[in-house]
Amino acid sequence: MASASGTHGDTHDVRVRAILQTDGGSRGNPGLAGCGFELRVLGAGDLKGAQVLGGGWSIPRATNNVAEYSALIWGLENALRWGVDELEVRADSQLMIMQMIGRYKVKNAELVVLHERALAITARFPYPVHFTHVRREYNKEADRLANAAMDAMGPAGTFLIGFDGSEAPSSALPEVTFAPGPVSVEMPPSRASDACGTQLELPHIQEPEEVFDMYELTVKDHFDAAHALTGHSGQCADLHGHTWDVGVTVEGTQLDDIGILYDFEALKADLKDVLALFDHTYLNDTPPFASMNSTAENMARVIWDEMERRLAAKVEKVHLSEVDIWESPIAKLAYRR
Repeated sequence: MASASGTHGDTHDVRVRAILQTDGGSRGNPGLAGCGFELRVLGAGDLKGAQVLGGGWSIPRATNNVAEYSALIWGLENALRWGVDELEVRADSQLMIMQMIGRYKVKNAELVVLHERALAITARFPYPVHFTHVRREYNKEADRLANAAMDAMGPAGTFLIGFDGSEAPSSALPEVTFAPGPVSVEMPPSRASDACGTQLELPHIQEPEEVFDMYELTVKDHFDAAHALTGHSGQCADLHGHTWDVGVTVEGTQLDDIGILYDFEALKADLKDVLALFDHTYLNDTPPFASMNSTAENMARVIWDEMERRLAAKVEKVHLSEVDIWESPIAKLAYRR
């Protein structure tokens, strides 16, 4: 059984529960990336509910999804080193959370390796690791640390193990002591006699359901515009026009009182508002494409960001799942985050 030890006070055979929040991001996708985690150990003396560790690390080049998995793996390693027994992981990457609980398949070859590594680390905890998806506004500290690391292009915060596997200097570690007192720990009878020396008030960690109904809504619209791709070696470097078909898919598990996830008409209106920003324009002069090529890849990412802002302001129970862009009936790009 894991126990708190080392720089964190005398060893006590107690069941240590913690919440790990992780986040990762990429500026360019792929591009300069960063990962961050916040570890809060519950009920340990004066640290009940407080942040114990919070680290950020920069990655020279990675995608958003690779950065998300990197943050998870790094946070799990630090939780193990701390001596956490029972862990809940919270992250705002719905894709990663659903893959970790087995709801989504992992198809990307690079993510398959990271996913398997994360599963192997979770198997080293004495109790099953639980996973919960949270919205971005409830994951601000991990996001801040990831961005701080990207800004510094180096480590940020405090951690026991660096992202590269290095040991943190002892001077950088938080000092933790366990207050003496009688035991008050909810645990199975077979383990109750093992506890000693610490007064703990451990809240129950809610286990998310791993099997549930998932609903997806997709709407499609189009816009007409002209552009020229700077640096392209073919005819696309010349001024030309397209009718781009755009599909947006949202997903969620919670229906309203009449059995609707999100009204199709509302989603159509959201998409139409976004596409109106670019319809019948010369994209090379239209923000943000005045400073980036208006490729299908960049368009999908921009449309995702605009749709996400609109949905976040109106509804919390649905999340973007995919943005699709057709340049022709036989050429489609799909973007997920």
